[in-house]
Amino acid sequence: MLRFVLPVATSLVLFFTTALSINGAHGATIESTQSVSLSATTNVTGIGTDTASAAVQFGLFDPALGTLNSARFTISTPSADLGGVATLGLSPGLSRTLTHRADATLNVAVPLFGTGPFALAGLSDSGTCGAPCSVTLSDSLTNTLLLNDVIPSGSGLTALTGTGQFDIDFIVRLGKSTSVRSTVFGQSVTGDAPGSATTDWNVLVSVSYDYEPTTPIPQVPLPASLWLFGPGLISLIATARRKKS
Repeated sequence: MLRFVLPVATSLVLFFTTALSINGAHGATIESTQSVSLSATTNVTGIGTDTASAAVQFGLFDPALGTLNSARFTISTPSADLGGVATLGLSPGLSRTLTHRADATLNVAVPLFGTGPFALAGLSDSGTCGAPCSVTLSDSLTNTLLLNDVIPSGSGLTALTGTGQFDIDFIVRLGKSTSVRSTVFGQSVTGDAPGSATTDWNVLVSVSYDYEPTTPIPQVPLPASLWLFGPGLISLIATARRKKS
């Protein structure tokens, strides 16, 4: 369970691509994609927490392009990992048990809509062993779709229309606890123990706008030479056959 939130430096790797496609005779789509990487770590004794945060910006739909019909938000993670380790040595005359656990959660917020932060995905692992021993934590996600939402109409599309930009905020929260239980003169005593935990998230986020262009996108006509290519090819084949015969 996460108990505290402390700031930590984040690493942000940003890639931005924009694509325009034609839907049918009149519709069109603009799609932008960005990627972000976040990492958090803690190695304090007992209970430890850490957070990492980053924001990516997307452009609003320019009303000069046409009428916005819908908008799609897609968030996925190519990879996400949770790891950690704790070790307990041998203490002569004592019976001791080590417990080590960690949890990491990816949260997203869109201030434009006043939503979040809310959890998109989580990683978790725990282990227990008797001294002398070591507990290793491991959990991961690979190529996982986290969110695929469509805004079809209404106030959501109005908020996405304009000439500025809006943010999508990501927060990774990491929490861990490491404890040791000792038996002394038949009595059980529990205390904090050293241990570490770390988490790394790679996230892809895409925003696409489906719209009706103000000026219809022209259909490119086939050149006249292409229409002559077929008959000309047939004539060459026929001539070649006559010569062969």
